[in-house]
Amino acid sequence: MVMRRKIAIVVIVMSIAVLAASIWPGASRSLSASASKGYIDVHTHLLGRGVPPSMRAGGGEVPQFADLFSYGPPRRGLPDGSFRKRPGGRSGASETRQGKTDYDGAAASLISRMDQYGVEKSIIMPPPMSPENRDSSLASELIRIAKKYPGRLYVGLGGSTLNSTIQEYKDKTVTDEVTAQFTAEANRLAGLGIKVFGEMTALHFSLGEGHPFEEVSPDHPLFLLLADIAARSNIPIDLHMTAIEADMPLPERLKQNRANPATIKENITAFERLLTHNRSAKIVWQHIGRGEPGVSGSVVDLLRRLLNTHSNLYMAIAIPEQKEGRPGHPARAVDEKGTIRPEWKKLLEEFPDRFMIGTDQFSAKSELQGQLKNDASASWNFLSQLPADLAQKISRDNAERVYFKEGKKISSNPTGRGQTGGA
Repeated sequence: MVMRRKIAIVVIVMSIAVLAASIWPGASRSLSASASKGYIDVHTHLLGRGVPPSMRAGGGEVPQFADLFSYGPPRRGLPDGSFRKRPGGRSGASETRQGKTDYDGAAASLISRMDQYGVEKSIIMPPPMSPENRDSSLASELIRIAKKYPGRLYVGLGGSTLNSTIQEYKDKTVTDEVTAQFTAEANRLAGLGIKVFGEMTALHFSLGEGHPFEEVSPDHPLFLLLADIAARSNIPIDLHMTAIEADMPLPERLKQNRANPATIKENITAFERLLTHNRSAKIVWQHIGRGEPGVSGSVVDLLRRLLNTHSNLYMAIAIPEQKEGRPGHPARAVDEKGTIRPEWKKLLEEFPDRFMIGTDQFSAKSELQGQLKNDASASWNFLSQLPADLAQKISRDNAERVYFKEGKKISSNPTGRGQTGGA
């Protein structure tokens, strides 16, 4: 009888401990039960200042878009040569100390949503920044955040420095000095242990005030240089690029923003030159599945051709939230009901080792998260419609191989010449 009572007490104590852990998950940063699915999200962002107007679901005053994506010090200037001060006129670092930025809160929101969807790991990175909001200080901030969540958050960098340099030299001569500086910065980021160079862009439409239009040929000399560095360091490149098969007028829905030009240039030919430049460079084309306004024929046929031709090309799927009452975009991977289209399912089955999930999810502190209209649920629900073995590869295995395989150590030689890889 005494033994039974002891056993009962032990069971009760253990049950209380388990219940406490479920009620107060913040007491430990160990992987929650819901994240045990082991999903990997290869492309996410943190909003430390607030929610941009173009991403808002509604309600509340929000800062200007330009101030939200300038993560650190004040921008050097606007395209017309003028300067716009941040609220209070302080630098990003000062604002952080004053409590005006909250990347910690944004990261906590991201972890909560990761647990909700069963995501074990996420890679956080800056969006592709223009020369006007270049920020070399963001690296330390994102690395600090990732260290708070070991095994959960990892860092990608380059969008706030390398990308802005490429955009700055879109139509300028790339001198030896620029090449040396670019190489040194890429090597510095690689030495920080990043998982990806990103977010880079070859074509990025402006969706609001301060949200830049960026366009540069994918075979720009600095993109080719980055491909060589990425190959040596075994670090992939995340590329945001709307596909344009032939020169075309700007889509009607984008004409409301004057930052977007009247004509968009074809970019697939140059993209293929980037892919063939160094076959050891892994290029991950982001935001696949949303629909491509610049593809006149079948998007799936274009993707199939590129995947067949370029073994170093990978693709990250991002399924946007379907707005109620609106028809689904015919080029999206899913229809208006969220059902995967047959041609897309066939494509995934043909190339099971080349696709991953990159939700492009933006996270803000909890009191602002409700204002965001981007929802990652569609991307993760997408997996439930696939055979189990294929879903396992797309949700985890491919990302583990492409992003988390240990990279090579590279020389800090700023010229990039004569570098050798190591273990």
